[in-house]
Amino acid sequence: MLRTVIVDDESNSSESLKTLLSKYCTGVEVVAVADGVEDGVSCIERHDPDLVMLDIQMQDGTGFDLLKRIPSPSFQVVFTTAHDEFAIKAFRFSAIDYLLKPIILEELEAAVERAKRMVLNRTGKEGAEPLIENLLAFDNTNPRITISTDKALEILPVMDIVRLESDGNYTRFYLNDGRRIISSKHLKHYDEMILGQNFLRVHKSHIINLNFVTRYMKSEGGTIQLSNGDEVPLSRRRKDLFLEVYSRQ
Repeated sequence: MLRTVIVDDESNSSESLKTLLSKYCTGVEVVAVADGVEDGVSCIERHDPDLVMLDIQMQDGTGFDLLKRIPSPSFQVVFTTAHDEFAIKAFRFSAIDYLLKPIILEELEAAVERAKRMVLNRTGKEGAEPLIENLLAFDNTNPRITISTDKALEILPVMDIVRLESDGNYTRFYLNDGRRIISSKHLKHYDEMILGQNFLRVHKSHIINLNFVTRYMKSEGGTIQLSNGDEVPLSRRRKDLFLEVYSRQ
């Protein structure tokens, strides 16, 4: 059973979530419901859960405050939140699961299944702490991104990424130090996440870091040369946008 603690200071929300988990998510046992940060810390210490469903904004603090109170967290976390742009961006960069309120059943079921897999594979116990550390250290001006590979989780500064390239259902990351990392996520997963960090999608298969562009070579669509020597094709329909953005660099 996936031992679960719910932390939410709105009783209607926590009871609704408990009902959904009990009725529709097999293999889940809600062992405690807490109504805030202080109560949540006590429940987690007492029950040692596999999963914590954690609200962000509560009367006595935030979900981030709670996590800072837990040394070496081994549980999986799924945040529940209203639309909070900063928090959602932090979750995406840190590979932390989240659900927007009101919670949609299909999304809840998917989040619970992911948590189950992480716990059963033991990567959840090993992986939760670095993910949470990266979340709590999130800096909107120089974020660190969590990249999921087949063997591990890589956490690195976004600005060390020279470019990303689609490889079927995988994404290849090319780093400034010459390393290459293959992510088990497709390129679309990272598209919206990093485009506000001086990255630009210049082709259906390529996203580049504009800080590393050294030359634009005119051709049918165009070719972009990067500081590591790589050359990336520029699609015709993205040419005007690239030239406009690059001219402002």
